[in-house]
Amino acid sequence: MRKLAILGVLVLVAITFAMLTPANAAVISNEKIPVEGLLWSDCANEFIDLQGTAHTVISSTDDGAGGTHFDMHIIIIVTGVGETSGVKYQGMAVENMSGNVRAGSFPAVFTDAWTIRGSAPQPNNTQVIKGLTHVTVNANGDVTVVIDNLSSGCKR
Repeated sequence: MRKLAILGVLVLVAITFAMLTPANAAVISNEKIPVEGLLWSDCANEFIDLQGTAHTVISSTDDGAGGTHFDMHIIIIVTGVGETSGVKYQGMAVENMSGNVRAGSFPAVFTDAWTIRGSAPQPNNTQVIKGLTHVTVNANGDVTVVIDNLSSGCKR
C-alpha cells in the first residue's frame, strides 16, 4: 500500500511538471519558505522544536520529442531546542528528486534521494537519516521497479 501511495504522489508530480514545462530548460520555481515542526531524535531521546527555512529550486527541460526531464532540489536549514533538555540543535536536510516523463503517457522514471543531519554540542548526539526512493513505470503503465530504502542512526 505504501508503494502505491508513493507511486501516486510521483505520478501527480510528473503530471504537474509536464503541464508547467517551458520549451527550453528553465527554472520554474525558486522559493524560500519558512518551516517549523517537531522532530523526535533517537540520539537525544527527546522531541526537538525546529524552525528555519526551506530553499526549493525546481527546473525542467523539454527533450524536443514529447518528453520532459525535471529536477527538484531542496535545502532545509533549521535550529531547534530540545523540549526536555533545553539543548540547542542545528540541522540540515538536502533532497534531490529527478524524473523523466512523457506528457499523458509512460514510461516514466523517478528518483528521490534525501539526507537529514541534526546535531547538538553534546557527544554522541548527531542523528543522520537517509532515504532513497526510485520508481520505474513501463510503457504499459506497470510499475516495474520500486526501491524504497530508509536508514537512521546516531553518529558517535
